[in-house]
Amino acid sequence: MLAKKSSLLYFLAAAFVANAADFSNHKLFTATPKSEADLQVLRDLDGNVPEDVIDFWSEAVEVGASVEFLVDGAFAPEVSRILTEANVENSIKVDGFQRMIDEQMKQIWDEDGKFILRSPGQLPNPRKDFNLFNYHDLDAIYSYISQV
Repeated sequence: MLAKKSSLLYFLAAAFVANAADFSNHKLFTATPKSEADLQVLRDLDGNVPEDVIDFWSEAVEVGASVEFLVDGAFAPEVSRILTEANVENSIKVDGFQRMIDEQMKQIWDEDGKFILRSPGQLPNPRKDFNLFNYHDLDAIYSYISQV
């Protein structure tokens, strides 16, 4: 069983070559380990699969503590199967991760790609308009930092 899981993990690692810039098919999983064996399954996934395929947002450190991780949609059925076969309680928290990002982006950008978190008619102030509670790509973060 462990050899089968190991070979699958190597397959997942080798199969994903490109870094995803679009999260359309990505799914946010949540899993709750109920035993040390469950913790080990989650740790194995975290340690053996590239972050491009499975990006753990929290570490599997104790039984009963939920763990969240983002999974590339192409690999979601296989990850779900591994967790289910190992009896690790899991569910998909967000099915279309890109939709969630797009919704947040609507709140911070206008059609010209400029920040809009201000009252109508108010002049833009990049230092105040940058909302730390929304998703920003790396260029936007660098732009903000250079203005601070």
